[in-house]
Amino acid sequence: MKPAPSFDAFCRDALDLLKSRRIKHVVVGGVAVTVVGEPRFTADLDAIIFVELPALERLLRSAEHAGFDVDVEAELATARGGGSVRISRGRFHLDLIVRSLFIEDLAYDHGKTRRVFDRMVRFPSPEDLLVLKIVAGRSRDLVDAEGIVRRHGDKLDRRYVERVLTQVCELAEDHAILDRWRALLIGRADRPA
Repeated sequence: MKPAPSFDAFCRDALDLLKSRRIKHVVVGGVAVTVVGEPRFTADLDAIIFVELPALERLLRSAEHAGFDVDVEAELATARGGGSVRISRGRFHLDLIVRSLFIEDLAYDHGKTRRVFDRMVRFPSPEDLLVLKIVAGRSRDLVDAEGIVRRHGDKLDRRYVERVLTQVCELAEDHAILDRWRALLIGRADRPA
């Protein structure tokens, strides 16, 4: 019986798949939080990809051919509905978010490439990862956002974050996202150092 791949090996294979298909991408999620924010456990690799549906279909078929588990038709249907696409191998998975918001463009444009998993990987700036986390707004995302603020402290460009979140709120005609950001900052100010 073949031994289960390690998370590092899975990530190398997933990143190689994206590179082989020349898929423009930026890594977000738990791996990005570990690199840009504070370390945390994750068993998945998340990436925003900048593709149209035909290129996504070719990527999924390549993943299937490379030995990843993927239901191509189901994942394409999920992508058409605006959901993220999942490719897996064993207990690990690659979640692909097809670009749909201007904040994802910013995450790529302001990103930096770092060596991780023995590969050169593009990650968003701390500010752009923070924006993505605040917009997502799940409890795990808000804990991650707090860790990014804690790690980068005064070096964080808070005006930029506020400006981008304000744009998101104006587009959505909903200020709950900006309220989450401000609550995070107030919550941090109330805590002992």
